[in-house]
Amino acid sequence: MAPGRRLRMVDIAGLLTLGKSAVTKTADRLQDRGLITREKDPSDRRTVYATLTAEGEKTFAAAQPAFADAVQRHFAGQITEAEIRQLLYLSERILQHPPVAIGRGVDRLALIRASCPAPAPLHAQARSGVAQAAMLAAGRSKGSQVPTIVKSHST
Repeated sequence: MAPGRRLRMVDIAGLLTLGKSAVTKTADRLQDRGLITREKDPSDRRTVYATLTAEGEKTFAAAQPAFADAVQRHFAGQITEAEIRQLLYLSERILQHPPVAIGRGVDRLALIRASCPAPAPLHAQARSGVAQAAMLAAGRSKGSQVPTIVKSHST
């Protein structure tokens, strides 16, 4: 999450490529469990922020090892170190050039491909945390440098 573990609900929906209603329903359950709070922005009442509670912070921290293990078993363990580096490189490229407006009825795949000149076969998963998951599985910390990959095409 963002600094202070607070994000706008609309940004959460965008990061997860989910509809606002799906994020709202999930946020309702998380709030019922005491893991998040929601508050309106006093300067813009349309904006709602979700913030992790202390219990949410503990749950988030406790879930990270199991998440990293599952990613290792089901994803990163199935590809080579070189492929992980390639995935990280491509994910970073995609995240540097996100699609501007993705809505209902819009071909998300075409927009994502158009925003990234390099071939990106795993593009749809990159926006939902695959890059961070691969870094966790590979033992890298967030913010670590993505290795340079030799590209086979000219840009």
